[in-house]
Amino acid sequence: MGTGFIVSSHTDLPISSQIDIVIHDELYNSPLFRELVANVFPIEAVYATVEVKADLALEKLREAAVAIAAIRLMAKRGKYYAHYTTAKPPVGAETSQPQGIEVRTPSFLAPRGYVVGYDADAATPDLFLARLTALSSDQPAAFLHGVYAIRQDWFFCQQYGRSTFQSFVENGLLAFVSKLISDLQSFSMKPMAFARYVENGHLKKETEAQEDEGSEG
Repeated sequence: MGTGFIVSSHTDLPISSQIDIVIHDELYNSPLFRELVANVFPIEAVYATVEVKADLALEKLREAAVAIAAIRLMAKRGKYYAHYTTAKPPVGAETSQPQGIEVRTPSFLAPRGYVVGYDADAATPDLFLARLTALSSDQPAAFLHGVYAIRQDWFFCQQYGRSTFQSFVENGLLAFVSKLISDLQSFSMKPMAFARYVENGHLKKETEAQEDEGSEG
């Protein structure tokens, strides 16, 4: 887990806002840039994001939903993974050795998105549920895989393909952890097509931006 920004190899898509917690892969992939206070993560390497709020008032939830929607857009535009295969050289080539060829495979699976807040800022679970339902209508591009209120120990998760939510008003933390583990286990991960970030200069651009921020600080 780390904190930082998420980027896409589609250079016309803006970098995300700083994400409080990024659950990411380091078996096949790596952040594009590392700093003590924040990293830059390729969208291909991100399993899930967690937005952390002091309370879960409607405006705070809307902020989280907007951030989640922006990250989902990156994935919906396409994430690119790569594997290598060998091919015989063309007739007349200078070498007769087989050549390694990169094969890129697109994926459109978005990272899981969660929100955690200390206080639900609602008197009853039903009132909070109504808030989430209204939010899903207001922000249809976002999908809330889980919302957890620490003080009340309430957990809510959006149902796939719907704007409705399932509620857990007892043992909410257990329900949250169980849902998180299940969601991560069902998320396929492969090596990213790193060359896409190099070819379009995106890696250099984001690295320079982070170095400029560091020098100003």
